[in-house]
Amino acid sequence: KKAIDDMIAELLKEKEDEIKHKDFCTDEFNTNQLQTEKKEREKQDLIAKIEDLEGTIAALTKAIDTLKAEIAEMQVQLKRAGEDREKQNKEFQTTVADQRETQRLLKAALGVLQDFYGKKEKAALLQQGQEPVGPPPPPGFEGYKNNAASGGVLSMIQQIISDAKAMEAEAI
Repeated sequence: KKAIDDMIAELLKEKEDEIKHKDFCTDEFNTNQLQTEKKEREKQDLIAKIEDLEGTIAALTKAIDTLKAEIAEMQVQLKRAGEDREKQNKEFQTTVADQRETQRLLKAALGVLQDFYGKKEKAALLQQGQEPVGPPPPPGFEGYKNNAASGGVLSMIQQIISDAKAMEAEAI
């Protein structure tokens, strides 16, 4: 009887141990399942984050390429602007030189005309009493006299000189 009681006690103890072991295994299984679900959610979150970052990288790469193209275009425009500025500067230098040469030539012409008409007036004052020598002019021709508009020509040349100076000043 003692052997049976010992065996019953041992079986009860074994049953208790198996129940404890089953409870432990169930707890561990549940804990493991919760951790697996948690890790699976973390994995899905990380995959979504990776996809988001890859999209951001692609967008930034595209933006960088666009900006590089814009920089290249701006460098071309800057070069063209420099060339245009150089061309404009040459045109400016030519305009200023032309205006100065125009002024010089017009002043020389004005001086010559003033001398010519000034001498003619002085000579006319001295020669008023003399008649022209030689045959009379054919019919339809009048005697030579200074152009009455000579003062107009001189003032017009002076106006052109003033205009050339103004154009030079405007160019500068």
